[in-house]
Amino acid sequence: MALEEETGGVVSFERFWRWLKAHPNCILQAGTADLVVFDHELGHWSVTEDEANTPILQFILGKALVSELVLETHNILFVQASLDPEIPEDQVVFELMVGTADENHARYHVRMAHGMDEDIHHSPDAH
Repeated sequence: MALEEETGGVVSFERFWRWLKAHPNCILQAGTADLVVFDHELGHWSVTEDEANTPILQFILGKALVSELVLETHNILFVQASLDPEIPEDQVVFELMVGTADENHARYHVRMAHGMDEDIHHSPDAH
């Protein structure tokens, strides 16, 4: 099942996280409202969990940890995918939404080089 990006798509955090773990080299940026980490050709992303299964998104430059985003998932309602008219075509912003069903906002975001089309397969150094 492909995510319908043209109108925005909603997936569970669990499904998004499983997919993201298979596409770490497709991450272009990640962050919160207060902090954004941008990809760099000399760096790489690590998508992992700690001993308590807490999701962690790290950006590593060479062998140095540059940024670590520890995701508080207990209140993530869903992940919303959308195309942003101000970014290049095919890039998709995934927002991890918190709050209530009636009133929610993005706590974290991850910009990807492509959407959650399950037919996309590429080598680990594709992006």
